[in-house]
Amino acid sequence: TRSYSVTGVQTCALPISAQLSAERSHSGGRSVKLEVAFPAGRPGPWQVKLFSVRLPLERPVAEMRFRLFGDGSGLAFQPRLRDRSGECFYGPRGTLDWEGWREIVWNLRETPPVRIEVGDGNRQQDTPPFEVVLELFPEVPAEGGRLVLFADDLVLRLEE
Repeated sequence: TRSYSVTGVQTCALPISAQLSAERSHSGGRSVKLEVAFPAGRPGPWQVKLFSVRLPLERPVAEMRFRLFGDGSGLAFQPRLRDRSGECFYGPRGTLDWEGWREIVWNLRETPPVRIEVGDGNRQQDTPPFEVVLELFPEVPAEGGRLVLFADDLVLRLEE
């Protein structure tokens, strides 16, 4: 259990875990399994962030690819890159409106960030290190709920 500040809701302790799991994987033997339990009595929009480890990338990211296991729930998500200074580069939003594995591709040349904010404000990806973030936006009912998400096959193509 950790304390998290979440959008639209007071800071509270949530049972949350992110671990490698053999329960579902697209390639290889394991994928990342994220589980979050939301309390009753706090309905509405929440924000959950899944961070990568700090990656020692020497050049900016040109393209991000990863797979999500969809459950048809309509859960909104948004990929984000965070550079050395903490500057955030937000990709296009999507929704889990499918079932099974699907590849998500964000080519930053074809689809520039929809928003760039915080950090040093220079609007450039400063490396190293670098973090990949997947932001999730569940709508939690009054009785609370549970979020389970599987992600796999993260591939970053760097600028040449």
